[in-house]
Amino acid sequence: MYRILIVDDEHHIVNWLSSLLEQNELNLEVLKAYKGSDALKTLTEYRIDIVLLDIKMPGLNGLQVADYIADFWPACRIIFLTGFNDFDFIYKANKMKHTSYLLKTEEDQVLLSEIASTIRDIEKEHRLQLQQKIAQQKDFLLNYWPQKEFIKDILAGKPVDRIADSFQITPNSFSLSTEESVYIALCHIKWSDSNSDADMLHLNHILILNQTIEVMLQDMYPFVSIDLSKNTYLFLFQRNKGNLHKTKQDPVLFLKESFNAAAAQMKHCISTVLCSFSVNWQELVSVYESMQDYFTNQVNKQNLSQSYTYVVTEKMLSSLALGDITTKNKTFIQQALYELSHNLYQGEFGKCRMSLKELQKTYTQSKSMHSLPLIELYFSISTHFMKYIVDYNLNEAISSHIGLYPLYFINEFDTWDKAFDYLCRLTGVLEQLNQTSEKDITQKLVDTMKQYIADHLTFELTLTELSEVVNYNPSYISRIFKKQTGISLFDYINAERINHAKHLLRDTDLPINTIAGTIGFDTSQYFSIVFKKTVGISPREYRMQQLI
Repeated sequence: MYRILIVDDEHHIVNWLSSLLEQNELNLEVLKAYKGSDALKTLTEYRIDIVLLDIKMPGLNGLQVADYIADFWPACRIIFLTGFNDFDFIYKANKMKHTSYLLKTEEDQVLLSEIASTIRDIEKEHRLQLQQKIAQQKDFLLNYWPQKEFIKDILAGKPVDRIADSFQITPNSFSLSTEESVYIALCHIKWSDSNSDADMLHLNHILILNQTIEVMLQDMYPFVSIDLSKNTYLFLFQRNKGNLHKTKQDPVLFLKESFNAAAAQMKHCISTVLCSFSVNWQELVSVYESMQDYFTNQVNKQNLSQSYTYVVTEKMLSSLALGDITTKNKTFIQQALYELSHNLYQGEFGKCRMSLKELQKTYTQSKSMHSLPLIELYFSISTHFMKYIVDYNLNEAISSHIGLYPLYFINEFDTWDKAFDYLCRLTGVLEQLNQTSEKDITQKLVDTMKQYIADHLTFELTLTELSEVVNYNPSYISRIFKKQTGISLFDYINAERINHAKHLLRDTDLPINTIAGTIGFDTSQYFSIVFKKTVGISPREYRMQQLI
């Protein structure tokens, strides 16, 4: 899935373009900005593939924003939009790299065709770059094995300068400087063809991974990598000195988004732990070992079905060694709670029990049932169970199998082990009740989304937000919702908003601009456009009809 940013100071244009893109199956995640400064903020937080950019805006104009785009994401494509036939602006826009130009007066289909063409260009460029890398396989392999031995010796604790001398490392054979610090990434890949143990297959995997990562890095970060196993890889990165003046991008964000983009390109599940700080070569071993512990204890056991990049801080890694419950790694607990909830909603009850066992380890340091941090954590766990039970209306069905009061009445237990034994038994009951048809599960998913939409009409409802609510990825819930209801999520949300607007227009005397804000529209102008398109008359005309 590619990410597109729409930038225009006219809110109704941004929202209209957003709705146009979401109604067409272009496999795009749509982000919005209503002024140049908002666009810059988004550019510092996300990898952007395409930008629809208004040329003339107050404050930072489109050309100035385009200069920043070149700094943050050099490979990003820009489609300039303007309602003015201004030769000077058009001339400057056309001189920029990766840009095209359209008038706002063009038909919708022209814009959609241009975006589809841009996506094809991106995919074509990626394929060409990968083909070039494949042509360089021989050179890569000649350097890979000595690099691997060099890094392995460092991880074994040998002094860097002594190893460098013995290996006769040169700039041609080793792309990193041992005088400068490095960023570290540890990743695990579920190869779809991993059933074979053939050496040639393993070699092919190494080539594919390295070449894809190199394409996504856009020559910004030279790196070396080694395969720790047939599925686990270590990467060391440094910033390209020759490109220091060309990008203002945060290194960690750039590397994180590059791994995410590589996972999407390769279509394999990649779990990555990325160090948020650079490390000198003398500290490399200790940081690497902490990252391995983090990976083994908090990532690998989760057996995630989707790619994810975890950014770990120095504090997070150092806290792994702390045994005191009051200083337990909060990030680990939050992640374990997230996985518990995620696995509940995915019906992965075996993984739920694994998450509970991981959380139970947090309690091993204390025998007291009066520890407030432990009581708070227990109620955080029980809240996830209660939410699941309420969302799927399982209260009555469960009552004939197991009591629910221990979820909120902790005095029922005299030890934490008994508390967790209860949670495991409850998980078993939920697993039995989950033996329903796929159709029922899908309907519950759609009903949950509908209820959330009904409860949050006043807010900006995004596909990403809804996916987090139901613990499924955005493209899946969009596809399932349309298949189940016959209407797209975007159209359904707008229809619900318009229905609520009708009620407010009919039964209250609230001003139209107040009603627009109440049902989640940015401006009354955009609200009026959507209302008239849906109902056939303007909000004011509708209100007048109801008064007759």
